[in-house]
Amino acid sequence: MSRRRLVEIEPGSVFAVPLFLADEPITRRLAPATFAGRGSEFAFSRVIVDLGGAGFLVEVFDLVGTLATDLAAVTAAPRLFDPVALSGLGISKRRWPLMGVSPAYDAERDSRLSEVRLVMGADDDLRLWHGGSGASAPVSATAAAEHEPWTIWNEARLEARTREALTHR
Repeated sequence: MSRRRLVEIEPGSVFAVPLFLADEPITRRLAPATFAGRGSEFAFSRVIVDLGGAGFLVEVFDLVGTLATDLAAVTAAPRLFDPVALSGLGISKRRWPLMGVSPAYDAERDSRLSEVRLVMGADDDLRLWHGGSGASAPVSATAAAEHEPWTIWNEARLEARTREALTHR
């Protein structure tokens, strides 16, 4: 019997990341009216690839705007920080409004998937995951410190990280 995922998300999907929901629980389902009338209070994220049980690999863009921000402007912006794994729970609860899907999205061409590196494992067995191939190789603690750790972020924690990164850019 196949298990149905909590949420099905297409690679290339662009979501608005609300920067004003710090006190909203991640498990609360939000109505579209929550976002009505909001100004430039959103960052933006794109799904690079579905990681199966490990969530979704996403990139967050260095752009703040409204829900009417042009999708092409969003995806032309640079990354705010390296891609991370996202749980998808907040998306299923409508915490992040869907802006659209990048037309003819290709993870390698549009998001440089083969350049993404995430560190997995424990201190005595660190491995560097290579996007695109899905392969991992042993890595020293010194080399691992240069890469993003493989942490599955929930949407509320990633919103906080995004606010912090926007403040210090």
